[in-house]
Amino acid sequence: YGQFQAHLTDKEIVGGPGAQATTAKAVEAREKGAGPVLGVFSTGPEIRNTVQNLTTEIIGTVVLLLAVLTQGLNDAGNGLGVLGGLITALVVVSIGLSLGGPTGYAINPARDLGPRIVHALLPLPNKGGSDWS
Repeated sequence: YGQFQAHLTDKEIVGGPGAQATTAKAVEAREKGAGPVLGVFSTGPEIRNTVQNLTTEIIGTVVLLLAVLTQGLNDAGNGLGVLGGLITALVVVSIGLSLGGPTGYAINPARDLGPRIVHALLPLPNKGGSDWS
């Protein structure tokens, strides 16, 4: 559990400055009249249906976690070695193709939260809302 907290904190620390690095392009696009810039920082659902969106995110997250965690099971001594990454990549692609449409494919909450916080805190001109709903 301690490693999980450190990993989550690390994602937020890295995601925040990553979002700040994209701010210059977001400001430039907004000044040219490109509309709200939240999409530069995070994902959002195409259709506002909380139950459906939450369900697809939970299913996608559980499938990804199961795929990643089962790669470490090596009881029989027949691990996949370097092919383990390929299996995980194929699972990520299949989750994106099957469940990614309704919610913008944000199966990792840590990847979305840090940049969304940065969007809320940065004083961008005419940036629009941060879509916390």
